[in-house]
Amino acid sequence: MQVAVNYPILARSQQDKTSYGFVFQGLNFYQNSFNIFAGLNAVDNKTNVELTFKALQATGLNCARMGAFKPRTSPYNFQGLGQDCLPYVFELAGKYGVKVIAMEVTHDRHISLISKILEQLGNPTSVLLQIGTRNAQNFELLKAVGSQIQFPILYKRGYGITLEESLAAC
Repeated sequence: MQVAVNYPILARSQQDKTSYGFVFQGLNFYQNSFNIFAGLNAVDNKTNVELTFKALQATGLNCARMGAFKPRTSPYNFQGLGQDCLPYVFELAGKYGVKVIAMEVTHDRHISLISKILEQLGNPTSVLLQIGTRNAQNFELLKAVGSQIQFPILYKRGYGITLEESLAAC
C-alpha cells in the first residue's frame, strides 16, 4: 500500500510536527488527547441513563456513549430505545454536564432526527456520530454522515476489511 501517495496525512515524515485534530465543545480531540466515552451500549431506560450520567459527573468525565440505535446480530435482540429516548438522554446529559455523546447511527434519517431534537431542547449537549463496525462499508450512510458538518464522526473499522478499505471509507 502506497500510504504516502494516497494518504499523505497518515504518512507524514518524522520532520513534520503538525498536530492534527479538532476542538469540539471545548474538548480537544488531537493525536495526544485522551477522552473516555463511558456509558450504555444500548439505552434501556431513563433511570439507567441518569445513573450513568451521575457516575460520569462524580468522576469528572464529560463524554458519554449512548446506544439509542444499536444494531445487533439478531433482529430479536434488544437494539436500544431509538428516537423515543433521545429527548431525555439529551436533557439529562445537559443536567449532568456531559458535553459530548458518542451515538451510533445506522440510517441517514438518524442524523436529522438527532439534530432536530437537540435544537428543540436548546442544545443541552452535543453528539459525535458513530459509525459502528457493522456499517463500516455502508456507503450510503457514510456519504450521508460525510456530507454534513454539524457533527464530528467516529468511524470504527469493520470486521474483516483491510486497512486500505477502512481508509477509503473514511
